[in-house]
Amino acid sequence: MKKLIGTVAVAALLATAAFAEGISFGSWGRGLFIVGNGKSADHAGSNSVTSWIGQSWGGPSPRTALGVSGSSDNMGFVMDIHGNGSGLGMGDNALIWAKPVDAVKIVLAAKNDQNWLRNDLAAYGLWGWDRLGVVGDVGEGFIFPAILNKNLAVSVTPIEGLFIGFGFNTSFGDWGNTGAGPGNITEYSYDSGNRLIDQLGRTSAFAASYTLANIGTIKAGVQFQGKQYNKDNERKDRIEIDAAFEFNAIETVKAAVGAKIPLIGNYNSNRGAEPIQLNLAANLNFIDNLTIHVVSGFKFNAPNGRAVDPKQDGCLGFMIGGGADFGFSNGLGVFADVRYASNIYKGGSTDEAKDNLVFGAGVTKGFSNGVIGVAFEGSTNAYGRNDFVYNKDLAWEIPVKFEYWF
Repeated sequence: MKKLIGTVAVAALLATAAFAEGISFGSWGRGLFIVGNGKSADHAGSNSVTSWIGQSWGGPSPRTALGVSGSSDNMGFVMDIHGNGSGLGMGDNALIWAKPVDAVKIVLAAKNDQNWLRNDLAAYGLWGWDRLGVVGDVGEGFIFPAILNKNLAVSVTPIEGLFIGFGFNTSFGDWGNTGAGPGNITEYSYDSGNRLIDQLGRTSAFAASYTLANIGTIKAGVQFQGKQYNKDNERKDRIEIDAAFEFNAIETVKAAVGAKIPLIGNYNSNRGAEPIQLNLAANLNFIDNLTIHVVSGFKFNAPNGRAVDPKQDGCLGFMIGGGADFGFSNGLGVFADVRYASNIYKGGSTDEAKDNLVFGAGVTKGFSNGVIGVAFEGSTNAYGRNDFVYNKDLAWEIPVKFEYWF
């Protein structure tokens, strides 16, 4: 009997081990305790000081999360659960993937944040703190966006260095309605529709990249973005071309240039306006422990919010920024970041007080599984988190950062 019990126990242990093989757990989170200024309700003519807890991207409370993933040679899944101060909910990923052959990967997702081909070279400095003003416009995907984050996505890697991807967004079925499907089949309207032809024609994205050994990577994509107003105030299908080149021929230099081009000419309109964009970013590591960051962006034929005639010629907007990170041997680090965006680039208008200067500096202490730090941030022309008395007020903050990873 004892032998039988021992055999069962060993079998159960082996079964548990086999079940757990390929399963991994992780967690990442960040929270900011912020002291900053804003309009005082009791004294309408003045600003006051308050404090709050938030996230870099503007959400309330600290972000805590649990990530679970499993993978074998042919199947896998990714699931993120986020805690944002008001209960648990679906995080950035909830997907199943399959590889019928080595060169093909298929993703079926309720939420997909795999970020195939996205370039994050411009995500530095204040992007990791509170993203005030133009900082929130210049970060992840600034050079090349994650256009393949779709409910259904396929990637193919037929030869070394070549990546080809396609994806589109589908409707979600309502099994409590007719027994299957999303209900009545509706044509694409201003906002949504569940016909297959509309999903393919207005949510699809194609992207490809090719890496040239010891030189860099070329990326190109096209994305269908539903309907927007053109310069004649007509609802038309909007298509955007994305292109980028990432340079890596020099070990101490990472540089990239990207372009975003809307195809239907709607960037002359006051409604749904999108300009042609040219973006640049570089990280320079000429000295040990020192990284210098440079970013710049241009919006061509950008809209002018003051225009009475939506067909008028567009304007030129520009943004430029720079920063530096220096790390000491004991885990201490310092950073500085300054960025300026013209009134057309940031505010979409030639009005005064629409441009934006953001500046900040801080110190951090790094550990094996996290970092803490404190910084100061300033943002001109009331581009902050709170309301302000005048549109030329300086928004300032002192954020204290807690960030962990396991």
